[in-house]
Amino acid sequence: MPSWFVAFPVSGVSWFTRLAPPPVGTRVLAAADLHLTVAFLGNVGEARARTAFRGLAPAAIQAFEILLGPIVPMGNPRRPSALSALVERTDREGRSIAELLTAPRDAILEAAALPTETRAMKPHVTLARLRRRAGVDERQSALTWAAACDLASTRIGLDRIGLYTAARDRTERAYDIVESRDLANLRS
Repeated sequence: MPSWFVAFPVSGVSWFTRLAPPPVGTRVLAAADLHLTVAFLGNVGEARARTAFRGLAPAAIQAFEILLGPIVPMGNPRRPSALSALVERTDREGRSIAELLTAPRDAILEAAALPTETRAMKPHVTLARLRRRAGVDERQSALTWAAACDLASTRIGLDRIGLYTAARDRTERAYDIVESRDLANLRS
């Protein structure tokens, strides 16, 4: 059974196509797969995932802008599986993106009849994955590549939210957006 999650699709990715080619053992995601996750639902099944997505009140999340930060390793600290750009932007009221997204995340999890997430949200956009069996040298090359990628002042408007699952045809994309909704009132 595939996993499900709710996320903001990241569009306008000219900055992404200008990144230097990654080293051996590192696979850059397809531009269409870039997203900022709000809530991970796991293997809940399609009906439950759709119920959770549709249960999100239209006014619960408005469009907003993010600012990307450094690319950092994610996953197991000793064997990271992904390289992700942290989201550093706060809104006009000084709230972090994590603060803005915690209530909608909790509402989605509740609608899916899942337990409340106790870990703090770490907003990020995953850009690349490391080979599962990457050795120490491959991992170090990936970290060196990530450190050399300058995403400072990369601003991205997020104006749509979607329900995602694993792609049926995984040759080009890792995820499919099964359902989406446009957001209004872009704010920064």
